[in-house]
Amino acid sequence: MYQHQISDHLTPAKPFGPEDAATIVDPFCKRMLFQTQNRIFKNMSQHPTLIVGRKGSGKTAFLQNAMQDESAYKYVYEINTTGPLASVIRTILRIAPQETYVETIAELWSIAFWLTGAWRLDRVAKHDLSSEAHHATKSYLDLVTPPYCASPADLIEYYFSLFSTAGEPRSIEGLPDRIWATDVGGYTLKEVRRHIIDSLASRGLRALLLVDSLDDFQMGREYAEAAIKGLLKSLGKFAAGNPVYEVRFCLPAEIFPLFREMSSNPAKDFANKVSLYWHASELLCLAAQRLSLFYKTHCDYDGFCRHNIEHLDINNRKDAAILFNEIFGTTIENCLGQTEDTISYIMRHTQLLPRHLLLILNSICHVNIEMGGSHRKIEPDAIRRGIMKVEETICYEIFAAYRSIYPRGQQVCESCIPELPLSFDFGHLQKVFNYRGKKALESEEFEHFTRMLFRMGVIGKVNPDAETERYIQGEFEYSADHSLSFSSSDTLCLHPVFSYTFSAHVGKDYPSKPVLPVGSDFNSADARSF
Repeated sequence: MYQHQISDHLTPAKPFGPEDAATIVDPFCKRMLFQTQNRIFKNMSQHPTLIVGRKGSGKTAFLQNAMQDESAYKYVYEINTTGPLASVIRTILRIAPQETYVETIAELWSIAFWLTGAWRLDRVAKHDLSSEAHHATKSYLDLVTPPYCASPADLIEYYFSLFSTAGEPRSIEGLPDRIWATDVGGYTLKEVRRHIIDSLASRGLRALLLVDSLDDFQMGREYAEAAIKGLLKSLGKFAAGNPVYEVRFCLPAEIFPLFREMSSNPAKDFANKVSLYWHASELLCLAAQRLSLFYKTHCDYDGFCRHNIEHLDINNRKDAAILFNEIFGTTIENCLGQTEDTISYIMRHTQLLPRHLLLILNSICHVNIEMGGSHRKIEPDAIRRGIMKVEETICYEIFAAYRSIYPRGQQVCESCIPELPLSFDFGHLQKVFNYRGKKALESEEFEHFTRMLFRMGVIGKVNPDAETERYIQGEFEYSADHSLSFSSSDTLCLHPVFSYTFSAHVGKDYPSKPVLPVGSDFNSADARSF
């Protein structure tokens, strides 16, 4: 039965499975396809309040993995669309004008979290609450829950409307205190909270509220800033003061700098976060895990598994590399006619995101089948063609992820990259900006132009001390938890996926080695700081 469930996701058309974890619904399949042998998973043991990662980095998978961990949390509730979250923000903003103190809005968020937790516990955890806690929760909620309540957003919107009247900002500053202290059905919300904490603590139980995610929420709208500031402050305080109930948010790394600017106290607000930055060795193990499961769940490969896989520990990067080299070959001739390691060739065409790698590997396997091959052995031409087939998709997904802050990113790349070689000096980039970039960006600001290209991972900084006979090594911002600094004396480089898609200058007039982004060599040291 379980083998059949896995094979529904790891199919001959997609042997590496779905690129989007949200499409995997079955709990068993989620658990089997989730890779735990990486530094990111180990950092999850810190119970972070914030998970920060780019689109395709696995935020949803790590967030939802908490739902499988019954040893840590008995109850896990999820808000998995931006609709409810946006509704909560609108509700808070309607009763709290822009000039309201951030502490007040933070307390309103805390109330919203506790109200959601009480509502969920009343629905699914009555047997784990003491009789007094259950009576207090039910008595309170019966009088503040609307008859049409289908989600936490419905409850919160109705609840706040009971305690406030639009157009009376003079009463807002005292609103949280009034809500906590108002008797409803014989109990105040503060008393309900205390009963829930005592009841769960006495049984050694914990609850977790997951919110995934703010990826699609439009942060550029000024009216939301106050609500976001309050949210960030609330999360920082909430984590410290609640032993049995946690809230965990996903934040998109693409616009994380905006959140940092909005924060009233970044040191406190972001103290308990985990950033999702991958190393090639971890991605290799993730892909090897899925490939081995594909072989094991399809009877056509029984003999192949016994001979090639069963003796390997695919959680070990060396064994994972053995498997990949057996299937994909050890070396490959790239489009410049140069020989390089196959694994590095594939990895350097990603931005070290699981989604990018799975997309590329599925494409390679699909092309190999179209060429008359099998999943037992992948031909070099299928690798080259499979990567080319999805490079444009990867680029446009990156543009989409950054569109809220860099709406002209695509136009700039289309206009400027054809004028750039694989590596170039700072002066060359400035010239391209002057006669191509200004018009495409619709701005005269060179600093904005360069910051956009660095942040999106279009260009990086060459590390001259790390150059080899085969590669130029480039440092790209997507592999670090900070902005990449650069000076006018630095040599810059293009990321491989953008250089091909937008036809960078390659040839005898612009001799250059391929660019190997830092972290793309699975044998390289792991320089990430968490």
